[in-house]
Amino acid sequence: MAFLERLGVADELRKKAALAFTGEEAVQKVAKGEADMGVTLISEILPVSGAALGGEVPADFMPPTVMYAFQVSGARNPETAKKLLAFLQSPEARKMIEAKGMKPPKP
Repeated sequence: MAFLERLGVADELRKKAALAFTGEEAVQKVAKGEADMGVTLISEILPVSGAALGGEVPADFMPPTVMYAFQVSGARNPETAKKLLAFLQSPEARKMIEAKGMKPPKP
């Protein structure tokens, strides 16, 4: 909500907003016509029929969500972990990550 306050529209939106506790719930409300718009992760919007991606919230208003994959020391299956990490850096994984609306790290 902080980014909406910076835009100067938070008070007006509070009067009209319907609270959704999860991104999935927000997308479903839009898809069913119960809400005009929602804000959540792109990867939660793309698979839902009846909801369309309107665009990204600019990073200066809402920093992107960053996820990290790593192997811990003492892993029970270190070879499997290494294979997964290698796959996550592959061109095949990059295509899948992008298809789901996420942005893989630069190679």
